[in-house]
Amino acid sequence: MNVTGGIYYQYLPLVMIMQGDINKVLKDPGAVHFILGMSRLPAGDLKLTVEYYYKEYFDFPVDTLQKQSFFIDELIENCGFLYGHSNLTDKGRAYSCGLEITLHKKCQAVCTL
Repeated sequence: MNVTGGIYYQYLPLVMIMQGDINKVLKDPGAVHFILGMSRLPAGDLKLTVEYYYKEYFDFPVDTLQKQSFFIDELIENCGFLYGHSNLTDKGRAYSCGLEITLHKKCQAVCTL
């Protein structure tokens, strides 16, 4: 059984900060992670892992006029540029949770020369 957690921060993309003076005062977004899991070896070459995760995000930049949009994804879609976001605030909050199941099988490689 394993339990892990932490508080993580990520810098805002520089290209976003440089696109407006208001962006320079935004806080760096953060997240609280919590993971609870267990692993079993049902066979010598097989490992089963089941983990529950919960992540709570805070201080995410949001456009007050387009609150439903997670516009940081636009940086990828628009080659590093944000369009039409002049009302930014760092008050965005969100969460995600889920269950992850992994089955890992070891294989022995046979090498011949």
